Amino acid sequence: MADFGGIWDSCGRAADEVGRYSKRTSRAVCQISLALQVQPMDLSVEAEDRGGLSGALLRVSDMNDGLNEFATQIGYTVNEKEGVWRVSRGRPGSQKLVQAFPNIETAKGWLEERAQRVVWNLDLEDPAISVRNPNGTGITTVVEITDQAMPDIGPLTISGGVCASLPSGEISSFYVQTTEPPALGFWYR
Repeated sequence: MADFGGIWDSCGRAADEVGRYSKRTSRAVCQISLALQVQPMDLSVEAEDRGGLSGALLRVSDMNDGLNEFATQIGYTVNEKEGVWRVSRGRPGSQKLVQAFPNIETAKGWLEERAQRVVWNLDLEDPAISVRNPNGTGITTVVEITDQAMPDIGPLTISGGVCASLPSGEISSFYVQTTEPPALGFWYR
């Protein structure tokens, strides 16, 4: 079994020697290597033939890009900041943090679980659409989704389920059970 502390310490020393990367960033590089069961590389400054710290950071970027590509297929984005993996959902410019994870493996597992679900949830706070629930309350309903950029086209009517509704008849969540999400609105699993 790998010596996690020793690997992290060597990553931190390499980052300190380079002086351009924080210790947290180099620890994130090591966490990713270990989570993906990749053989840890020597991150010392002398190991230029192996890519050194900059090569490891490129690998982190590639791993994040791969995870992010997977996440966007089910309505999420992933980014790493100071060793914390953050999963958000929503249209760019109006994203909301959903979960934060201590390592890439946990974030990946959470996303894989979500990907197995057969339900797509509509982001009711998506600024690009307006949602109207003409039927009032209930566990199933029909909603009208209107594209804010082209309201003259008229609403798209979709039948689905409601997890919660307000006394006014407004819904606070709406979902459909389908393999692909409807074309209008921002949907996530």
